Amino acid sequence: MGYRANPYATTLMTNIRSGRLPKDQGCLALVSDFASQERMLSHDVFRTWWEHLKRRAYLLGYRIEMFLTGAPGMNGKKINRILTERGIRSIIIGNCSKNFFPANRDVFDWNRDVCATPRDDFNIYGIDCVCTDCYHNAVLAFRQTLDRGYSRNRPCGSDFSGVDENNERVGETLCDTVVNRLTHNECGFPEHSLTVHIKGTWREGRSLPEKKPARRKK
Repeated sequence: MGYRANPYATTLMTNIRSGRLPKDQGCLALVSDFASQERMLSHDVFRTWWEHLKRRAYLLGYRIEMFLTGAPGMNGKKINRILTERGIRSIIIGNCSKNFFPANRDVFDWNRDVCATPRDDFNIYGIDCVCTDCYHNAVLAFRQTLDRGYSRNRPCGSDFSGVDENNERVGETLCDTVVNRLTHNECGFPEHSLTVHIKGTWREGRSLPEKKPARRKK
């Protein structure tokens, strides 16, 4: 019927029940250190979860904007000031270099913000993480290929048999993670951060018909 959740009404009711004052929470920020949006989204994986992140935010009554510390005339300090002035309290650290968080550790007001990231290596800083379950996906791929007598796998977006990482779900769950904490007015890094692994799905293609008999070493 076209219903969309209203983030202000949801947050208001949550804060009324908890006794906390409501805050402006209508916009989510995706922050990266790339120089341009085109460069950041040049990889199929990140483009997929970005599109589903935006779609999920829309369904939850939010919008999402991209802020790039590597863009001309921009840096972490300036972006933090923009976010503060606009009352944006949620940050998703997108695909970026390994140096992004160390370089911006003392620049952003992390204690004020709600954060999540698809980068599992940033989880060591206490940031909630949503990413593909690479271990599960590798085991799934090897199990399928070994069972059929093969030993090779599938590139992204092809008609080969292999593991679909379900990056659509990564984007959706990133949005759910920050919106849930925003709704409950939970700021800063959590005492016990989460890492959510999204399992891949086996996709049949033309490249992996079963070999008979399939031989397996004992």
